[in-house]
Amino acid sequence: MRNRLMIVTAALLLASATLAPVQASAQSQEQPAASAAASTKGIFDVGFRGTSVTGDEARYERYSDLQNGANINLSFRKQTDTYLFGADAQNVGYRDQQYSALYKSGKVNFSFLYDSIPLNYGYNTSTPWVESGKGKWTLDTAARTAVQNKQAGILGIATTAAQAAQASIYRALAKPFNLTQKRDSLGFDVTYNATSELGITAAVLSTAKTGYQPWGASFAFSYANELPLPLDHRTNDISLAAEWANQKGMFRVAWEGSWFKNQIQSLEWDNPVRITDFSNGREPLLGPYDPSGYSNGNGPAFGRQSTFPDSNQNTVSFLALVKLAKRTVINGAFSVVDNTQNDTLIPWTSNSVINQPVVWAAFPELAKLERATAEAKVRGVNGQVNFSSRPTNKVGISAKYRHNTHANISRPFNAVEYVRFDAVPEETGSESEGHDIVRDTVDASVSFSLMPLSTLRVGYGYDNVNRTGRAHSDMRDNIFRVTLDTTGNPYLVLRVGYEMNKRKGFGFSEMALEEGGAQPGLRFYDEAERDRNRANLLFTLMPTSTVDITASVAYGKDAYKGPGLEFGLLDANTTSYNVGINFTPTDQVAFGANFGRENFSSLQKSRAASPPPSPQFSDPTRDWTLDNDEKVNNVDVYLDLMNLISKTDIKFGYVFSDSDNAYVHGGPWVATLRATLDATGQPTSQALPNVTNSWQQLRAELRVHASAKVGFGLEYRYEKLDVSDYATINLPGTDQPRIDYLGAITTGYGNRPYKGSTGFARIFYFF
Repeated sequence: MRNRLMIVTAALLLASATLAPVQASAQSQEQPAASAAASTKGIFDVGFRGTSVTGDEARYERYSDLQNGANINLSFRKQTDTYLFGADAQNVGYRDQQYSALYKSGKVNFSFLYDSIPLNYGYNTSTPWVESGKGKWTLDTAARTAVQNKQAGILGIATTAAQAAQASIYRALAKPFNLTQKRDSLGFDVTYNATSELGITAAVLSTAKTGYQPWGASFAFSYANELPLPLDHRTNDISLAAEWANQKGMFRVAWEGSWFKNQIQSLEWDNPVRITDFSNGREPLLGPYDPSGYSNGNGPAFGRQSTFPDSNQNTVSFLALVKLAKRTVINGAFSVVDNTQNDTLIPWTSNSVINQPVVWAAFPELAKLERATAEAKVRGVNGQVNFSSRPTNKVGISAKYRHNTHANISRPFNAVEYVRFDAVPEETGSESEGHDIVRDTVDASVSFSLMPLSTLRVGYGYDNVNRTGRAHSDMRDNIFRVTLDTTGNPYLVLRVGYEMNKRKGFGFSEMALEEGGAQPGLRFYDEAERDRNRANLLFTLMPTSTVDITASVAYGKDAYKGPGLEFGLLDANTTSYNVGINFTPTDQVAFGANFGRENFSSLQKSRAASPPPSPQFSDPTRDWTLDNDEKVNNVDVYLDLMNLISKTDIKFGYVFSDSDNAYVHGGPWVATLRATLDATGQPTSQALPNVTNSWQQLRAELRVHASAKVGFGLEYRYEKLDVSDYATINLPGTDQPRIDYLGAITTGYGNRPYKGSTGFARIFYFF
């Protein structure tokens, strides 16, 4: 994942800000008070941590490292009348450790950060592939030979329900491994305040990612394998900026560079059902390959695909703000972003049967690549202007205009001839197209203070997106909003809002859909014409100074429409309800609880059909629908007892969430499949069970302040996840992953339940 220091995003923050927070100038940065007495404060937190988990331990830890052992944390601050210094260390020595430091003085500000974040997919995963080199995975030769020769009793990959009951030969060959990755970030920034109005900032951030992630590696429609993709890449970011600011305004100019380098340029893996490239001995165009190899698996002995390419990004940005009369502020930002990528291209195919002169005679463009490197480049031009004014105490005006251009100026690449799934040479491709996007957004609102403590806002937005390579070349949204806010009342806070969004498409091209083999009635959700209505109500009652009650309701409905719309997302609806209470009878006691309910539903329609000239393409009896409905409940409770017992703090928190997600298929094609029986007497289509999960977390903490210098603490964390997901397959009668179910050899990664608890015993030393 690219991590960038995007200074230009400050413009988005300025859009709704008042002048005070906008004055992020050198002289307004946090500085120690000149008259403050020197002080040193710190906390040294050392203790022991113990963790116990049953079930999916990796999902319990997910983005953390909770293994047993010492737990060390440190926080330190020293402030004098000339400088401030601070340092922090968290979870020292573990995979999720973090270290930071800062120094601030009148002239120089400096900060440092090292951050490590793991991502734990699974500790119970396994794979029969063996990593023989960077990005190269091999399988047992004898097993592949037996599978290709269709040796009696040997199964490579199951493709039928009957075969799914049999163990693959690769199950016994699979070796367990931890499917994890880790991101390490190291960075610093320094600001030099040349004058009271001028500051210069430089920042460096280097982010490395190592480990593995699940990765799809298909050979044909029925052989969609999953491998652990090795990760070894780094992103280096550098930024330089100069900012001038005073009470009248500010101006900032910046340059940012980002360089991504991947040490693993491609992924190669053995085919689990073939040890040699398939050859039927025929001449082109019917051989020596199998013309149906992309669907039946008669393809190459190994596959190859590119991984994340090396790339560079350079950004030049400008940011300005000016304060005018009548409480008026104008600010804006402008940036030019260049993204380039010139990685070496991998060959057309890994299949030696296709990569030979007899095939090149029929497909001459496959003899070699048109060029050796990508020569890819995209330029972005982004600008935004924000206007905010309050000419009277009764009326406020705000407006903004934003422009974004995404121009693909890559050199075209001829891909009319290509190799599908490394199995079949084709001549149905095209020359690459540099798709462009131009987006213009206007938004304006007027606020009226009609009565004390209440504000009515009326707004309008217009969003126009022009793009190439899509069915609609122009999408336009007209957005109307109205909100009513009541704040400042000691007994009531109220917010009511309504938004209506109408999207209309222009420049429709049916050819753009046909070129991709799609139905002419298909409309992708992000470009289909749509009516959107959203409403929300939020109020907080404060009958006394110790009690507040909050309730909210939100509703949203998207209805997709437009001439010719038949397939795709047809509608989507959301509703949510929340009610909560907070009770603070004394400064020492606080209690709160919240309950929420959310409902999501959507309906989409498709057609199971081969492309023309097949008669299936226009056969309505092959239509099917999917109705997706999900209900989510959330409960949150907390209790804080601060020094209710002398020198003792107690905190308790509990969170519960559950979800019931239904996938309901319908339509004539589903009815036909359910009436058709397979060789085992089962319907060829069966209803999917609901995906359900419930998650709960409990945290309890006790701290005793033995003296002004020493404290003791105990902390307990408990989590439990119960989940039922039809996409997660276990070996029969166990909770162990099955890697050899229908259509693939996988790593066994999936959604599995767990129950875990972690306890901390701590000593705090304050200095």
